[in-house]
Amino acid sequence: MRGFWSRVVAAGAFALVMIAGTSACSSTASFDSALAKGVEAKLGTAGKVSCEHRVRELWLCSYEPDPGSNSYAEVIVRRGAGACWAARRGHVRQGPPRPYSPRSYSFGRHEAVGPTFGGCA
Repeated sequence: MRGFWSRVVAAGAFALVMIAGTSACSSTASFDSALAKGVEAKLGTAGKVSCEHRVRELWLCSYEPDPGSNSYAEVIVRRGAGACWAARRGHVRQGPPRPYSPRSYSFGRHEAVGPTFGGCA
């Protein structure tokens, strides 16, 4: 019986670690909305930014810099501890997709450029 309970406790601990690990950087409607508002404030684009989770701790936020032009710009955001984040402007590049790297903001065809800026949602 003792072996049974130790396996139950181990399985429960493993489940908690998995939940904490996946939820730490998962997308939620409240974080996505708060992130969009934070990026809007930093860029001065009030009400035009939308953000969505892409890969691991990276979000891609896009906005229309010139309303009505049908053009868009993007910001690649790395979520940090809690609701804090750091971002760089990005653009879509030609060529083969780039693999995810925990040391880079760039992924796939999205290339990070320019200085880093950030905040907390």
